[in-house]
Amino acid sequence: MNEKKNCKIVQDLLPNYIEKLTNEETNTFIEEHLKECDECREIFSNMQKDFKFNSQKRDHREVKYIKKYSHKMKILKIILLIIVAIFVIRTGRNFIIISSLSNKADDYVSSTNYHKKTTNFDGTSMTIMDTYSKDGKLVSFLTRVTPEETNKISVYKNGETSNLYFETGDKKTAQLNQKDVMIAVNIVNYLDTDHNLLAALLGSITSSIKTVNCNEKDCYLITNFLTSNWLTSENEGTYIDKETGLMVRSTMNGNSTDTVVDYIHEFNTVSDDIFVEPDINEYEITANN
Repeated sequence: MNEKKNCKIVQDLLPNYIEKLTNEETNTFIEEHLKECDECREIFSNMQKDFKFNSQKRDHREVKYIKKYSHKMKILKIILLIIVAIFVIRTGRNFIIISSLSNKADDYVSSTNYHKKTTNFDGTSMTIMDTYSKDGKLVSFLTRVTPEETNKISVYKNGETSNLYFETGDKKTAQLNQKDVMIAVNIVNYLDTDHNLLAALLGSITSSIKTVNCNEKDCYLITNFLTSNWLTSENEGTYIDKETGLMVRSTMNGNSTDTVVDYIHEFNTVSDDIFVEPDINEYEITANN
């Protein structure tokens, strides 16, 4: 009876014994019993065969899984390398284009003789600013056209003061010797990064650049150009002249209307005639409001 009981205990312990999970004292007990019991010894032998077979199957499955996992990781690495290569090539291309255009535009920013025309159309009205500059003299003509009326402002700036001429329909008024009149008429380098390599790199990473034709000029359409100088939205696009690096057009897609601004730049064409002011006798002199 006791022998049968020991057989039952040993047979229950055999799986753990085969997998080397039993302690030394239990191992001694099992091994002593197997020496004396043919039945348990046969069961032990069969278990060993089954364990070996199952181990081989498990090992085969593990090897197969490892190979499959290794193959997937290899594919993933290749995909990641391709993505990184595309990113580096794209960023490098953008950096070269942006740097080249910015350098070209820098040649015009300090010009002392230029004509800049900006036409802004927002769907319901049109605003035209014509600015002429020569050797410190400045005149700007601002015309706003709406379905109701046309307004024109002429600003002649001489040193610290400016003379302003207003035309609305048949009404003409003037304000003379005005101070602190601000006119945003400078030649703008849209891609300027203050020669900051990190800023240029940031703009190169975020930008999307493609070749287009705009206003009969070969241009780059640049979107999402982000630097410390310019923070653009995803709805903005800027067309840059490949030859000069200056803006040809900028666009903004709004919820209700689209805004389009066209730019024309001319250099060394401004003559002194443009700075001759209108006949003051045709205008009513008014005080600054």
